Amino acid sequence: MIQVRKCSTAEQVKVLTQRYCQGSLSQAEGEEMLENGKPRFFALSKNYHQDPQAFSLDYYRQTPRRLSVDVESHIKQELLRKKTLLDNQKLHI
Repeated sequence: MIQVRKCSTAEQVKVLTQRYCQGSLSQAEGEEMLENGKPRFFALSKNYHQDPQAFSLDYYRQTPRRLSVDVESHIKQELLRKKTLLDNQKLHI
């Protein structure tokens, strides 16, 4: 499956979705033109139908890209603890 925003412009998707909503384009034709499956086609149609003027293909990440500083430091501490256990010659691991 190809990402729609990489192979089509928002305006192209708007026109296809608008034609589908008007009934002049079938679901199968829309899926084929966008090179996507049924779930993605209906998600795009839903987004367009909710607000045609604000429709966009832009992707907004909902989760942060990095771990929080606290989580990162905790992971680092645990890894260092495990490293000391592995480096200990007295333990037969």
